[in-house]
Amino acid sequence: STAIIHAAPKTTSSIFSKSISKDAGRTSYRGLLEIAKGAAESRGLKLGDALQPIRRVLTGTTVSEPVNELLAVVGRDESLARLERALAGR
Repeated sequence: STAIIHAAPKTTSSIFSKSISKDAGRTSYRGLLEIAKGAAESRGLKLGDALQPIRRVLTGTTVSEPVNELLAVVGRDESLARLERALAGR
């Protein structure tokens, strides 16, 4: 399943996902990075500036692995829960 959070006004998104995993292989979803890029550009920001708050919400720090790897490690449900709490100001 997929969830989209539009944190910037007047943004849209498209999700394209295709993966194959064999013998307990691992697949990760990079859609959030594309959405973040579009949201950043709609605000006149660079992608890195948009990903810093996401990294901070996921890890509590501004220094970490790439955000797409964090999303895979933290997991979809927990990542969304942390992002939703941050957007709600909790």
